[in-house]
Amino acid sequence: MDGMDCDPSVADLPLSDPVCVKAMECCTAFYAGENASQTATPFAGQSEYGRWTTYYWVVLLALVAVYHAIITILDRRTRRRGRSSDAGLFEKAQALGRTVTYRATRGTPLALVSWPRTGSIAAVLLLSIVVITAFVFAERPYYRPQFGFGSPPIAIRSGFIAFACVPILVALAGKVNAITFLTGIGHEKLVVAHQWVAWISFVLSLIHTIPFFIASFYEPGDGGYERVKSEFYRKGSAASLTEYSGVPPLAILFGLCILSLPPIRHRFYESFYAVHILLAITYVGLLFWHAGDELDSWAYLWATVAIWLASWFARLFWFNQSLHVRGEWFKTLPATLTVLPGDLVRIEVERPRDMHFQPAQHCFLRIPTISWSDNHPFTIASAACSDAPRRGSDRMLFLVKARDGFTRKLRDHGAVDKSVDVSVCLEGPYGGLARPLLAKRYDKVLLIAGGSGISACLSWLSQLASSAEASRLQQVTLLWAIRDEHSIAWVSNELREAKFNGRVEVDIRIHITGLAASPQVEHDEKAQIDGPFDQSSMIFTTSTGRPDLSTAVLESTGRQQSTCVFVCGPEGMNVDASNACSSAQKLVLGGKARSISLHVETFGW
Repeated sequence: MDGMDCDPSVADLPLSDPVCVKAMECCTAFYAGENASQTATPFAGQSEYGRWTTYYWVVLLALVAVYHAIITILDRRTRRRGRSSDAGLFEKAQALGRTVTYRATRGTPLALVSWPRTGSIAAVLLLSIVVITAFVFAERPYYRPQFGFGSPPIAIRSGFIAFACVPILVALAGKVNAITFLTGIGHEKLVVAHQWVAWISFVLSLIHTIPFFIASFYEPGDGGYERVKSEFYRKGSAASLTEYSGVPPLAILFGLCILSLPPIRHRFYESFYAVHILLAITYVGLLFWHAGDELDSWAYLWATVAIWLASWFARLFWFNQSLHVRGEWFKTLPATLTVLPGDLVRIEVERPRDMHFQPAQHCFLRIPTISWSDNHPFTIASAACSDAPRRGSDRMLFLVKARDGFTRKLRDHGAVDKSVDVSVCLEGPYGGLARPLLAKRYDKVLLIAGGSGISACLSWLSQLASSAEASRLQQVTLLWAIRDEHSIAWVSNELREAKFNGRVEVDIRIHITGLAASPQVEHDEKAQIDGPFDQSSMIFTTSTGRPDLSTAVLESTGRQQSTCVFVCGPEGMNVDASNACSSAQKLVLGGKARSISLHVETFGW
C-alpha cells in the first residue's frame, strides 16, 4: 500500500463490504486476502504450464525424429526376397489403429478439419489433446475469491499454453520446416496437424478469455455488465488494457479457423491463401501487443518469428530454383505446354542442374507470361532422378488437369497437340513418402490413380518395376481409371519408355469410366500402345466401368505378405480406397496378411 493515496476510513472495513472491494489494497482485509491468494496460487507459477507445453512439443518431436532415424536406417539395410513372417502383436495393434484412422468420409459443409489418414499423426494429435487438457485443468482453484486478487488461474494457465502452441502452429504450416526435416513427413501431410493445432489454440484462447468475463461479471461489490464492458470493449485504465487488447487477436484467430473450413478453402483457395497469410501476420503482431512482454510470453512469439523467417529464407534461397544460392539468380527454366484430349495440359520443364527428386514429389510452378501471382503445386510424373548424373539436365513432366483458375489459364495458353514454349519459375521438390524405400519394405504394391492422378503413380511404377535384385518386392499393380480411352495418350510414351526388369510382376489395368467408352474395347481385352509390348514394353488390360477398389485391395494381399496401397485421384476415389484399406485390416487381425498400409496423395489442403 506504499505510495497509494488511501482513505483511512476504509482501512478496517470487512471484505464483505463493497467499499472495501473497490478500495482494493487500501482496505486491510482486501490486501490480506490478495496476499493469501497469490501465495497459494502465484500468478507467475501459471506460466510454468507454458514451459511444460514447450517441453512436451520438444520431447515429442525428438522421439518421432529418433524413430524416423531408426526406421530409415533399417529400411536402407538390404533385404533379399524371402517369405515374411506372420503378423505379430505389433502388426495387429497397428492394423487395429488403421481400421479407425483409414476410415474416411466425403467432405461435408460441417467438416472443421481433415482427419489424418496417417495413424502416427492421428495418435500424436490425440495424445496432444489429452496432455494439453490435463495441463489446463490440472491445478485448482480455477478462480480467485475476488477478481481484484488477480486474474483467474485457469485463464492465465491456458493463455500461456496457447502462447506455447504458436511456434508449433507456424512450424506445421511451413512448406520448409524443421519438423519435415526431422521426421520425413511432407508439409502436405503436416498441414492436417496444423489445422488441428489451430483449433486447439482457438479452444485454449476461449478458455483463456471466458473466465475474465465471468470474474468481471460476478466480482463481489464491483461486478456486473458495466464492468465487463469497460474491461473488454473500451480502452480504459492500464489495468484493463490486457483484457481490451485480447479481443482483436481472438477475433483474428476465429477468422483464420472459419476461413480454413474445407468448403471455403477449396472454393476460394487462391484468395484464401493470400488472406490467410495476411491474417496470420496480423495475429502474431497483435499477440505482441496483448502479451506486453509479460513473463516469458514474448519468448514464444520471437521463436515464432524465427521459425517463420527461417522457413521463408529456405524457400527463397534453396528450394526456389530462380534464387538458389548455388545457381544463377532470376533465371527461369525453359518449358513447353501441350494441350491433350480431356482438357489435360502436359508441361515439360528442363530440370535444373543438380536437382534430384523422389517419386510422387511435387513442385510449385509459376509461369510469369500467364500469371505472376499464381504459384501452384503439381506432382512430378517423371521417373525419379535421384540416381541421375549430376551434370547436364533432362525434362521434368507435369500433367495438369484444367479446371478453374490457373489451370484453365494454362489450357487456354497452350495449343492442342502442339507445343508452346514458355518460361517457368520452379520451387521444390517437396513432399513424397516419409519411408520411400517401398521395394525393400513390401511384397506387393497397389497403385491406384484417377485421371491426372496418374502423375503420382507413374514415377512409382517405373521405379518399382525396375527394382534391383536385392529388393523384396514381388508384384506391382497399377489400376488407372480414366473417362475415355483417348486419355491413354497422356502417358503412352512414358509407359513405353519405362524400364521393367522382368523380375517384378507388373499388372496394369485401365478402367474406362465414361458412358461413351469405345465399343471396341472389351472387358479384359489385351490392348497395346502404338507398338509391340511384352513384359519389357508393357501389355495392359482395359475394361469399362468403375474399378472395384475393395476387390483390388483384397487381391493385392496375401498370407505373410506386406502390401502398400498408394492412391492419387479425386476425393471419391481417395475415400473409397481409404475405406477399402480400413476394412481389409481384418485380414491382418485374422492372420491372413502381414500388413496393409495406405498412402493418399492429395492436395486438398
